[in-house]
Amino acid sequence: NSFDDTNIIGNITLGSVDLNQAINQVEAKYNDATNRDQAGYVNIKTPSYLLYPNEPTNKFTINYALINDNVRAQYLANRVLEQNREDLTISFGTTYAGIQVNAGDVVSVTNSAYGWTNKLFQIFKVEQNFAEDGTITVSLTLQEYDPNVFADVSITQYYPPQNTGLGNPNI
Repeated sequence: NSFDDTNIIGNITLGSVDLNQAINQVEAKYNDATNRDQAGYVNIKTPSYLLYPNEPTNKFTINYALINDNVRAQYLANRVLEQNREDLTISFGTTYAGIQVNAGDVVSVTNSAYGWTNKLFQIFKVEQNFAEDGTITVSLTLQEYDPNVFADVSITQYYPPQNTGLGNPNI
């Protein structure tokens, strides 16, 4: 779906994540299959050159109870961290056509005032509104979306040293 001047009603309201709320570290707990499903941890930080000036440390902790290897834990934690760096949020009203989108959908927004042509956003919130005349409109809240957040990189499974008795089970 796409939104532009033909189906956006009223103004577009811009917002951003408060610098004090911006996640710049993720600690992910998972069940480590290479260590008898004992707790394993993945810690990922935003590189210092991507931090804003005077950005405070804000660590997000998550438990991946159904993950049992550090590769998956790293992929998921990295995606949480990178998606959180997309801090532009917008909201606007739209015609009934907006009822066809759901939270989580990725849509494009075109608006000449902001210089956007098919800029990608992910739907965060959908609210249906009823006017007194029976007209149905929709209020949308969206967050900037970057598909590169979900690009896979090469991550290698870590195995503890063999002298612990818990070495690579594939050897």
